[in-house]
Amino acid sequence: MFRKLTCLQSLKINSFSNLKELPNEPFNLALDSLQVSSCKEIESSPEKIREGLQSLRTLTINYCKELRCLPEGIRHLTSLEVLDIYDCPTLKERCKKETGKDWNKIAHIPNIIIR
Repeated sequence: MFRKLTCLQSLKINSFSNLKELPNEPFNLALDSLQVSSCKEIESSPEKIREGLQSLRTLTINYCKELRCLPEGIRHLTSLEVLDIYDCPTLKERCKKETGKDWNKIAHIPNIIIR
């Protein structure tokens, strides 16, 4: 589905209260910005994230309290400049600088904002 949207540069997934996970399929290569917000039941993000998000510069995750961890593939998103996480308690712990379990996945990102 996402691969057919070849000109899509920004995608906001907002307020899908029953969404448990994002599709585990390659996204669009042109996508520059991805925001996932207020998806209260989302538990995981796709492992294939690196296969279609090589142009992604900004990733925002807000109000996803059940999200347990970031995918391994995020470490291969070398264009990613901003990771903004807000009100995601488990991610906040896992992404703590140098001590969190997911820190090694995101340490390459220049601007990490976790609130």
